[in-house]
Order: sequence, then C-alpha cells, then structure tokens
Amino acid sequence: MSEPGGGAPAGRRSLLGDADRERLIVLLREHYAAGRLDLDDLRHRVGVVLAAAYAELIGSPVLDPADFPAEPVAAERLGRAFLKQARVIPLAESEAALVVAMADPLDDRAVRALEFALDKEVPASGRAAGRHRGGL
Repeated sequence: MSEPGGGAPAGRRSLLGDADRERLIVLLREHYAAGRLDLDDLRHRVGVVLAAAYAELIGSPVLDPADFPAEPVAAERLGRAFLKQARVIPLAESEAALVVAMADPLDDRAVRALEFALDKEVPASGRAAGRHRGGL
C-alpha cells in the first residue's frame, strides 16, 4: 500500500476481457445449478468478478483482505455507524490525507463528509474498491 496522498494502494488489474468475464459468470452459475456451490459462494464469486470489472471501468484498484490494516485507522474520530452506512474503511492516514476503501469509490457525499470530519483530503487516487467476504 502506498502512502496517503501519494497514490492509491497497490491494486490488481483484471486480466479478463468482457467475454471471458461473462463466460466465468455463466460457469459459476452452472456450478451452482449442479450443487458444487451454495448460494452464498455464488453471490460472493460473482460479486468479486463484477467488482473487478467495475473497478477497472472507473480506474480504481481492487484490494485484497491483506491490504486492510490490522488496527483501525482514525477510529476514535469517525463514528462506526457512519463508516458502516457509507461503506467506507479507512486504510491509512497522513497529516494531509486519508486513504480509504469504499464500496462505491464515486460516492462523493461520503468523501466530503470524511474530508469535513478530519479536515483532510481524501484524494481520488486514494479511494479503492474493497473486496471483502462480508462486503463493505
């Protein structure tokens, strides 16, 4: 992960084209229909594929669980209810900026609220799409 304000955390770019991605989703549904996946697994795996496509479309990295901090960032200054409602997880903080994972990196309302609450920039390059088993 890079420093806040210095670029987005290291994300992964998709190696799949649209046709490959669609075929993968069809295969996942076939595995579900055959009983090799339960509904939660199907939803999760399709969600991962679609999140990667969305992130690639908007130019945002997709994070893996290892990219998330072991200890909460700015937890004492940001309400848990707000973070949950906004679907935001702070990843790193410097004196000038906050790097966050967001379920929707284009949610300017949540970004403006974070910037107001902390009096710090949440740069577009520091917003990443989070991929998490339980969702953001």
